[in-house]
Amino acid sequence: MKILLDSSIIIDAIRLRQILPALHDYSISDITITELYSGKSIWESPKNKRIVDSILTHLNHLHTSTKISQLAGQIRSKYKANVPDAIIAATAITHKLPLATINTKDFISISHLKLIKI
Repeated sequence: MKILLDSSIIIDAIRLRQILPALHDYSISDITITELYSGKSIWESPKNKRIVDSILTHLNHLHTSTKISQLAGQIRSKYKANVPDAIIAATAITHKLPLATINTKDFISISHLKLIKI
């Protein structure tokens, strides 16, 4: 099964030093990559940056499209989601992927989005 990962999953993998098995079955959105590189620890620790860089090479990168952007705008408007979460949700819905996240409260109200709570 292919799954879209939220940044919370990657961050926890780094914290726990656990790498998810079969990374090629997992996808990541543009916004999640931005979230991963926006943390202070990534730039203060070359080791953390190398870990993120390594993980990202094994994930399927799903780029934001006009279709995803339009749906994200609709999700933001309808569900009052913040922009990053709306883009992540729209990416999962557009690609017909469940979203694995620890932060289900940020996504639970969005219809047509299948969540996998980790």
